[in-house]
Amino acid sequence: MLNKRSLTIFASTFALVLVAGVAFAQVGNWAPSASDVGAGESEATTTTEAHEEKEVETTTTTHADEEEKAEETTTTTEAEKKEEEHEEEKKEEPKDTDPPDLVILHPEDGQHFTSKEVVFEGKAEPGAKVAAGPYVAEGDDYGNWRLVLVLAEGANEVAITATDHAGNVSTAEITVHYDKPVEKVRREFTANQKWGENDQAEDIFWGTGIAGDKVWIVSEYGTTTTKVNANGNWEVKAHFEGVPNNSEIGIVIEASNGRAEFSFYKIGPVEEEHEFSANQQYGSCGEENPYDVFWGTAAPGATVYVVSDFGSGTVVTDETGHWEIKVFFPESPFNETFAVVIEADGGGRKVFEFTRTGEGEHEA
Repeated sequence: MLNKRSLTIFASTFALVLVAGVAFAQVGNWAPSASDVGAGESEATTTTEAHEEKEVETTTTTHADEEEKAEETTTTTEAEKKEEEHEEEKKEEPKDTDPPDLVILHPEDGQHFTSKEVVFEGKAEPGAKVAAGPYVAEGDDYGNWRLVLVLAEGANEVAITATDHAGNVSTAEITVHYDKPVEKVRREFTANQKWGENDQAEDIFWGTGIAGDKVWIVSEYGTTTTKVNANGNWEVKAHFEGVPNNSEIGIVIEASNGRAEFSFYKIGPVEEEHEFSANQQYGSCGEENPYDVFWGTAAPGATVYVVSDFGSGTVVTDETGHWEIKVFFPESPFNETFAVVIEADGGGRKVFEFTRTGEGEHEA
């Protein structure tokens, strides 16, 4: 148990502690002196600057990140913009829809060959792919192409295509023939004649020879040719244009392994001969405008000339060779005789006399 003295000491000590606690509690409301303020501000400022530096450092880092992010954003935007512009340019560019040029220069359409392998050549748009089915042609920088194809016997329809970079296609087609060679039949040369004469100026000849050989039928009035067939036979009709009627011509037939001679006679009507002749009707005339009449014969279509010092004239013979003309002598002197000469194309000449009388009557 505590005695009274101990209790008093405890109470005093407790009271002192309370006073001290109150004093410490009032420190938060304490107004510092001028010297205290200076010391406190220095410490406070240091702390604040350090805090601000930390904030500035943080702010700087954030700004750099934003610039980098903005740069990345700008770079991405420019790339996207260029891509869009490229897409727009592609859209604006016109699409190539024109088929490429293509032409076959060799062989010719319908050409025949005795060899299976045939070289096809031509021109196409440079850079285009030229092909015949699965076979691709060899082309150069100028568009020239060449392709070797193997033909089947008979007719071969060949289609060549050209495809450009845009996928446009052109096609050229031709037909060529492969004639399989056959062993030639070699027969002895012979020649025969069917008629020998007729009024049509034609004849038929036939015979034998070497298969594929050429046969010539030659005459002064025309030449005819033919070929010996695969069996060694030949036949041809020959025309002899312009052969005179009732005349004979010679014919020679030749081939590589033989020769034969024949003759042909053209049957026809005998042509009428037209000898020149001339006749005078009066010999004198007493008319105010004196005249005389002349007639005769000459070749059909020939021109006949009647000539004198006082009057002249011309006439053409008809298709039968006859002619007739009336000639006036207006300037002839009275009762004087003068010469009248008659000539014809192709030969013929005759001279007559004429007198202009003053009685006005014809003399017998």
